[in-house]
Amino acid sequence: MSDEWIRQNLQDAVGAKILQSIRREGYSRHILYVPFYLPSAVEHEAALMKGDEHGHKDHQLPPTHHYHDAEVEQAVQRKKVRLQ
Repeated sequence: MSDEWIRQNLQDAVGAKILQSIRREGYSRHILYVPFYLPSAVEHEAALMKGDEHGHKDHQLPPTHHYHDAEVEQAVQRKKVRLQ
C-alpha cells in the first residue's frame, strides 16, 4: 500500500472520526505474514473472522514474517518501477 493509496482509501476503510485521528497522529504500515503452520495462526484467523484482529494476545511471529513501514515502502517503490 503506497501512501497515495492509503490517502485515497483510508476514509472508506475507517470512517471520518478515525480518519481525523490518523491524520493528526500519523500511521505506520506493517505486513504480518501468518502461515497456517504457526501456532498463532489459529488465533489470528479467529480474530480476523470476528473483525477484531488486535483482540488476541499471541503475536509470536518470526521476524522474517513481520515487515515494517520502511520495508513496505521499499516494496511499493519496486512495484511502481515494474509497473512503469
